[in-house]
Amino acid sequence: MNISRPYKGFMKNQKRPQFIRKNSDAAFTLIEALVSVLTGAIMLTALYSSVIFACAAVKLDREDLRATQILLQRMETLRLTSFSAIQNGALTEYYDPNGLTNSSYGAVYTVTITTNAPTSADMPVQPVYYMKQMRKINATATWTNANQ
Repeated sequence: MNISRPYKGFMKNQKRPQFIRKNSDAAFTLIEALVSVLTGAIMLTALYSSVIFACAAVKLDREDLRATQILLQRMETLRLTSFSAIQNGALTEYYDPNGLTNSSYGAVYTVTITTNAPTSADMPVQPVYYMKQMRKINATATWTNANQ
């Protein structure tokens, strides 16, 4: 690139000379412009997809945390229930992040509770003489995420 240098010894009220370029050095070539546009498009696509992935991961984590809260609430209810009243069953919980009750916008959680007598394989220490006075409770929460 040939650039002519301005004269350094100019006088006080005199205008500085401008740099002079050749026509071939004045702009980018078409290939350079296309490569830079393609690089920018790839970078923006990667940024957009990472933001979408992060939002989906946050949503899934929130739903998982809500399912854990629902299970904990149901187990605390069972803890306060009398031994003879504990039964198998399925319950439906609705959760809308906007605070609306029974809304179709939020997630629908189904909590399934199964109870039975524990087996000897469930007990880490043998023999357990009070096994008939115990109940084994399995609680499972399922929900749909984006209709899946």
